[in-house]
Amino acid sequence: MGIFLTVLYTFILFFIIQKSKFFSAGNLDKRFFHFAFLLKLFAGAAIWHIYEYHYHSRETSDIFRYYDDAGVVYSSLKSNPRHFFEILFNVNMHDPELLRYFSVMGNWNRQDHFSLFNDNQFVIRLNAIIYLFSFGHYAVHVLFFNFLGLIGLTAIYKTMMNHFPEKKLEMYAAVFLLPSVLFWTSGVLKDPLIFLCLGLALYHFDRGVYHSAHKGKSLLFFAFFLLMLMLVKSQVFIVLLPAWAACYFFRKSRGMKLFARFSATCIIYFILLVNFQYIFPSKNFLQTLTDKQQDFKRLAYEAKAGSYLELYPLKPDLESFFHNLPQAYRNTFIRPVSITNSSPLIMLSSAESLLLLALALICLLSFDRKKFMAHPYFFFAVYYVLFLYALIGLVTPVLGAIVRYRAQALPFLALALVMMYDKDTFVMRFPFIKNIISRNS
Repeated sequence: MGIFLTVLYTFILFFIIQKSKFFSAGNLDKRFFHFAFLLKLFAGAAIWHIYEYHYHSRETSDIFRYYDDAGVVYSSLKSNPRHFFEILFNVNMHDPELLRYFSVMGNWNRQDHFSLFNDNQFVIRLNAIIYLFSFGHYAVHVLFFNFLGLIGLTAIYKTMMNHFPEKKLEMYAAVFLLPSVLFWTSGVLKDPLIFLCLGLALYHFDRGVYHSAHKGKSLLFFAFFLLMLMLVKSQVFIVLLPAWAACYFFRKSRGMKLFARFSATCIIYFILLVNFQYIFPSKNFLQTLTDKQQDFKRLAYEAKAGSYLELYPLKPDLESFFHNLPQAYRNTFIRPVSITNSSPLIMLSSAESLLLLALALICLLSFDRKKFMAHPYFFFAVYYVLFLYALIGLVTPVLGAIVRYRAQALPFLALALVMMYDKDTFVMRFPFIKNIISRNS
């Protein structure tokens, strides 16, 4: 039954990719989107195998946590359908009869210190809905999460292609082919949903701002997916708020004026963020970071994490924040390059980091400032990477976790580098490259 359902849904989803206008971008062949989905299916099988056979505790395995809890919710459909729909639609949640379900779910009431909401519940509810189609077969959940992740990545790609059509292949590689992104957006995790919400929010923001025919409807969809992003991963929502605002208000600015206005917006937002406790005393940004780092250190110690990193202790003040910032960026940008760690995932991330460092070097030697600084999306990508990587590096003491979390912004780092790269400038500065290309053509 499980194999039949998986094969059936796989054919249906490939058919949707083939027929849907959404999975198209300029003159890019449909086979590129089929190939991306196929790669994700292989990655989904790989992450399932790794967590099934190399991690012995199912309760602490991320790819099973939400699925197993959703199975508890789904079981209520047989015993008491009213309970299923109450949990699904967040109705009558204080009913004592629902406690028997919550008491056996390990992640329902587990909340991230940095989150505005308990984002675990959203993912559990989504898995409970998928149970209606999977009948409990895990492979179907993997398949559906893969497809949702593909939609988000496709939305990011289509948005960037609207503004940089001459770099369609480079941007395809930046969005779809990064190993870390491919791996972590292919499991039953929050990561595919982060890219789904972020990608569709960016896609509809672009249509609403740059295509007047779709303005009203697209901005409504943008607000909806922004709300969904807040429910799925409030950290990403918090990080991106000033970037959305700057992209909207300064969309007609160019060059250094755009850089100055974008930077000013982000600095003002940061000042407001670190002083937020004076308006809402329970929301102290710097204290939250400090608590989060302590929690991570405690969990890493209890789990005896093999790739533990010793972080400078954070204190809830700006001096400590800026003192720890260089270490945070070293850990997120450079530290994943490791020659001593034998973990296959760390080694893969090391190769990926070296590739990105090489690409960054090429971009520094070939960029044309007038071109890449002419669009707000370049600064959107750079700001997102810098802010998210700072948060990750400040609180995360485990290299494996850094590798996973940084993948949430890695396509934007690669896209920023692609925007910087200018082929004509590169050939002009290194004319021997042109001679090599002409000899081989």
